[in-house]
Amino acid sequence: MQRMIEATLINELLKKYQERLEECQNKWEEDYNVIKASDELDADVVDDMNLVNIQIGTYECIVKDLKELVK
Repeated sequence: MQRMIEATLINELLKKYQERLEECQNKWEEDYNVIKASDELDADVVDDMNLVNIQIGTYECIVKDLKELVK
């Protein structure tokens, strides 16, 4: 019973962080398309992409670890 409750909670966390990962990936793509469409690099967009890239790496690690716990 305890294991089932833990797995349920971990699955909820996994879903939450997978959604956040997808949001970050979408934001990164959006920023990338802005840069591709522009003749000049926008420093704010580049900074935003760098921050989002860090978040993506973090969420990827969290998702991977949570998936291992559920196995």
